[in-house]
Amino acid sequence: MQNILRKNCFSKTPNTLTKNFSRLYPLRTVSVGNYQPSFKGCIEHSPRYFSTPSAPSNSVPEKVASEPSTQPTNTKGFEEKYNFINKQTPKKGFPQEQSSNESLFADSPENQRYLENMSLTELIRSKFVYTCCTNQWLVSSSPKLIEFAKEFWFGWMSDAIVRKTFFKTFIAGENPEEIHKTMQKLENSNIHTILDLSIESDLDLGKLSQRSQNYLQENKIQNIKADKFLEEYLQSIDIASKFKNSFAAIKVTSLLPTESLFRLSTYYVHVVNGYYDAITNDPKSPLFSNKSISQSNFPTDLKINFDQFLTYVLAPIPQLNHLDFESKNETTQKIQTPADLAKQLFQSIDSDKDGLVDLVDIEIGMSLDNKKLRQLLVFTSENTLPESKKKAGSNENPSWIQKGELEDYDRLLERMNSLATRAKNLNVQLMIDAEHSYFQPTIDMATLSTMSRFNMQTLDKNSNDFTTYQTKPIIYNTYQMYTKTGLRRLAVDYKKSQTLGFSFAAKLVRGAYMYQERDLFLNSKNNKKKHYGNVGTSESAANSSQGPSVDIMHIMGYRESPINETIEDTHNSYNNGILYMMEMIAENQKKLDKLTSNNLINGKRLEVKNPALFIGSHNHNSIAFGIRKMHEFAISPESKTVSFGQLLGMQDLVSHKLADLGMNEYKYVPYGPLDETLPYLIRRAQENSSILDTANQELVNINKELVKRLKKSFN
Repeated sequence: MQNILRKNCFSKTPNTLTKNFSRLYPLRTVSVGNYQPSFKGCIEHSPRYFSTPSAPSNSVPEKVASEPSTQPTNTKGFEEKYNFINKQTPKKGFPQEQSSNESLFADSPENQRYLENMSLTELIRSKFVYTCCTNQWLVSSSPKLIEFAKEFWFGWMSDAIVRKTFFKTFIAGENPEEIHKTMQKLENSNIHTILDLSIESDLDLGKLSQRSQNYLQENKIQNIKADKFLEEYLQSIDIASKFKNSFAAIKVTSLLPTESLFRLSTYYVHVVNGYYDAITNDPKSPLFSNKSISQSNFPTDLKINFDQFLTYVLAPIPQLNHLDFESKNETTQKIQTPADLAKQLFQSIDSDKDGLVDLVDIEIGMSLDNKKLRQLLVFTSENTLPESKKKAGSNENPSWIQKGELEDYDRLLERMNSLATRAKNLNVQLMIDAEHSYFQPTIDMATLSTMSRFNMQTLDKNSNDFTTYQTKPIIYNTYQMYTKTGLRRLAVDYKKSQTLGFSFAAKLVRGAYMYQERDLFLNSKNNKKKHYGNVGTSESAANSSQGPSVDIMHIMGYRESPINETIEDTHNSYNNGILYMMEMIAENQKKLDKLTSNNLINGKRLEVKNPALFIGSHNHNSIAFGIRKMHEFAISPESKTVSFGQLLGMQDLVSHKLADLGMNEYKYVPYGPLDETLPYLIRRAQENSSILDTANQELVNINKELVKRLKKSFN
């Protein structure tokens, strides 16, 4: 029955079938004329992850309570729901779970035991750092204070203070010996490491408004730098390999010119917008004029045909919207027209050859790996059309993709291939970091492309052997759940992995660029410029080249702010991401159990490895929720399919508690020279300042330990 409904969501569905389906799955369907489209699969399995069209977009999902820390009543429901865990005998391999996140991370002598391993110097340094973090004026003024000190020849003093305090708290060190020492100390507490070479790059907004005469030379210099960073990342993998179960974190912005990374990303949002328009604006769609379907929450497996694909998805892309997709080649020369390429592109996307494609098909096919898409993109830059076939207004836009950017993308894949090869040979996993939304589409494409080669399960994607569920992912992609599209992207990418036959791994974070990107959108909206406005709201814009800045959000195609409107929306998005991944893990575990005799191999249950989830969070509610779901779905910590992680120097109580519970626990461990890690240090101080309760709690715990040692010295 499910397959019937999924085959074509535009088809008429008998009411009895819909009723039976709704009884089996707690779904609410939307009636549109004679159609009753199923949202099972269209929004990736159920409204447990997405609010349904009949519900407000900010409604609390059915199975996940909202978790504002100031309103504990919101968590009461699922506290009671999962309270039965405490009354049962824990399964083998499972830690006994406390009844709530408050008791799990309570201010108790047991939970503060990790402080006993800190030296007096470390305690005093931590006390100083967290005291500074609770002073919001000091934190917000720190960049200017450091700049002031350097301007008046006191840079040596500010560097010395930062090096002895914040650097030692949040950074592992500058050389392999210091890094190894930090990693060993964590390993002694059963905490693994994600080694993070602290390299950060952003756009020079001024350069995007035009391609300078020195563009090729500047691009060449940036690619030379990228090759140097590649060597440093390879060294990072070598260092990580010294300890079992370690990761190396990779920032893609350091592996190709950022201008190319931005330009390569500019068409993706337009593609998704086009699919949304096709399923809501086309009169043939069952969702035609359905105002309850939002831009950030819509079905993803409604299928569209070639005409809809061309009209709504392909032709409106700014780089392609002046091409003539109607005229055919009327000469004897073998010249492919845009119409020819568009048809060939659709045929390459239509994997099952039924003349219909959904969003998963489209995103796979509209990747920069597709040669047909590349041919269309360079049609503009190479000006291969005769003048008679050009439409008016076809002058090239400096933000458009040219052949040079496609070559940069190929170089990026080669660099990521080198990293993945080294990681696989040394049994190290790679964590691809999420970055600004205007870089993320290309980061995702390159990451999934590399996943498809190195997380590969078997040559036969439909094989039912153990490799489908037992292939340990080498590469993890990161999803920022403070974005409105984070949950949809997570689900769609998992579906891509199933379609293409590779194991999937996701790290969930709330995100790091919220305020900057919200400001970018607001300024873009206020300026109301079609192409270029004097926006320049990113931190790098202050240092950008002279000339007008680019209206990034308009060029990317954002129709609304990409950031969730409220913190509650982000909490729900994050916890729903945990729930979705846990259910996919449990689903694959059931399939694996059916393939194994009595669920045992040599007397031991064979644990699923695909998909894998990394919960990168400092939020107590989300961490406790993740542990509860592990119990509910019988996901053993020993399988290492689910991992947890926090930043070095932050939430140490939580990290040590999770390690004590037997969870697969990690610390994100940055390293590098002081001048290169300074932006990271400032953000850590700002993050601690924005969550004063956490910084204050760290101070309370440190003070208690200092008092205890003082009393002990007098005795």
